[in-house]
Amino acid sequence: MSAYAFLPGRPDASGRWLSLGLVMAVTGMAGVWRLPYLAGQHGGVWFLAVYALALFGMGWPLLAGQLLLARGQSVDLVRLLADRTPVRWAPAARLVGGCLLVAIAALLAVYAVVTSWVLAYTARALGGDIAGRAAVTVGNDFAQFLHEPERGLGWLLLFWILVALVATLLDARQLWRALAGLFGLAVCLVAALAIHGQGFDASRLNDLLTPQAMSLGDGLVAITQAFYALGLGSGIALALGQTLTVNTPVFRPAAMTVGLVLAIGLASCLAWPMLFAPEVLAQLASVTAVLQHAPSALDNRLDLALFYALLAVLALSSAIALFEVLLQTIARASGLSRARSALSIAGLLLILGLCVEHDLAVAVDGRPRFFDLLTALAGDIVFPLAAVWLVFMLGVLVPPSALFGEPGPAGGRVPMGQRVWQALLRHPARLGVITVGFQTLGLAELIRRFWSVS
Repeated sequence: MSAYAFLPGRPDASGRWLSLGLVMAVTGMAGVWRLPYLAGQHGGVWFLAVYALALFGMGWPLLAGQLLLARGQSVDLVRLLADRTPVRWAPAARLVGGCLLVAIAALLAVYAVVTSWVLAYTARALGGDIAGRAAVTVGNDFAQFLHEPERGLGWLLLFWILVALVATLLDARQLWRALAGLFGLAVCLVAALAIHGQGFDASRLNDLLTPQAMSLGDGLVAITQAFYALGLGSGIALALGQTLTVNTPVFRPAAMTVGLVLAIGLASCLAWPMLFAPEVLAQLASVTAVLQHAPSALDNRLDLALFYALLAVLALSSAIALFEVLLQTIARASGLSRARSALSIAGLLLILGLCVEHDLAVAVDGRPRFFDLLTALAGDIVFPLAAVWLVFMLGVLVPPSALFGEPGPAGGRVPMGQRVWQALLRHPARLGVITVGFQTLGLAELIRRFWSVS
């Protein structure tokens, strides 16, 4: 007999869609374009090895732990963290939950603007007026596009209509299946791009896959990328995991999710050099650079349209999942219907997105302060700190009986999966999220500078 028995309940059918839904929820555009760029800049195949170890050593236990916290619950994010925490720590849990919601709203406002660019360029690619154009020409046009925010208003409005419509028509359980369906669509787009693409040239992989000298800082970048690749501090797993019953297994689906995210990352590392020349690949440090260089790399209208459509599907999937976190909280806290809550949130974030567009418009030749502020607030501060709190909760504050059920008969053995999970959570996951916090908050760079001076 197991030392801990699952609470009574019936397996949830949503568990079948768990892995595919989570993959689409956390991958996003950065999960496709950023890993090849970072691998090429920070150690090649050794970078990918550290990235893979971080995914399983840090990502799997924290992802599975969030699903364990969430399954069988039906409360908003703030209350979930507070209810799962001892009373003396509940105020801190509520503070973490509140900050996480603010960060998600900030990130969604930025994400909406970026996705509206992708939607606009997808339509232009279908129209055939940018395929084959030089990166400089497309870059100048993009700068003009930012300088005239009214040109992007319609696409921003379309983004929020799509997100609010999905949130209104689907409940949280149906969202798993919808995200799994988008995974299938993404696979079809990748297959179509590969079939109609430029073929495979192994020589282009030399710069990326050749082992390179790797510093401690490069390793920190790999661990940080693994953290963001799984959305560990975003609260997505805490929100969508509530659709699962208390006895739905989570260890294997979480491991499958991590494996699929790793497979997508490695596939992008193989595909990206086929699309972009090595000198161009080294310049793809942001999604704006990807948008500007793609037309010259993919001079066929269909190839370019498929490429932009893939980015749009990935971006919309992550946005829908993040929006669900806010929607559950507002709907349950206010008592409003999902439709009214979705429209209210979308309207407020549309206004915030317009502020972001204005900030970009007046900072075309400078630094967009509001855009950077929202991005840093969510990705560099709140998400890593929220992950540190979750590791503390799972490893210290929450007893195993609250996650796995009441203790079974005396002398029972703890299942192997649970023992592995606890071991990884106790050491690699804690060290990993603390490392990410040091890296994103700039403390790691401060320590390196101090060490070099001394």
